Amino acid sequence: MARIKTYAFMTDLTIVGFVEQWPGYAPTGVYTVGTGEHVRVEQYLAVANFGYIQRQWEAFPYEVWMRTNTDTNNFFREYSYENGLLFAGFFDTRGALVESRSDPILQGLNGVLTMSFIVILIICFTGFLIYWLLSIRSRVLQFGIFRAMGMSMRGIIGLLISEQVLITLMAI
Repeated sequence: MARIKTYAFMTDLTIVGFVEQWPGYAPTGVYTVGTGEHVRVEQYLAVANFGYIQRQWEAFPYEVWMRTNTDTNNFFREYSYENGLLFAGFFDTRGALVESRSDPILQGLNGVLTMSFIVILIICFTGFLIYWLLSIRSRVLQFGIFRAMGMSMRGIIGLLISEQVLITLMAI
């Protein structure tokens, strides 16, 4: 039986066993003191049933997510200050999103990706145009036979346009 005291709460727990390692747990932590000096501090870990701890200490959720209809969350900070509420941390996702949108690295990356897309589009269009011209030149004899059989020039142009539209649609 062990008596554990944390901050303002105290409870009795039964120690079941000791473990050398725990996933994601570092037994020592390095903290920076106000003088800029790094101090190594041992950290202790207790693995317990969360429901039991809540019943014993009347613990509240350790993380609260809220959505507001305002542009800023300053009203929440003012309310907590006026009522003496203390938070271990406060993260404003809307502010972080606005800040990330104006990040020059992200804007530069978007610009590079946009330019590369436009260049690749031009290269593909040029290749398709070259293929189309070479295809027409290699089929000159076939067009002559169509004309000899009585097909009009408008019909040949319509045939070429419909071929290119179908080929383009299949490619898309």
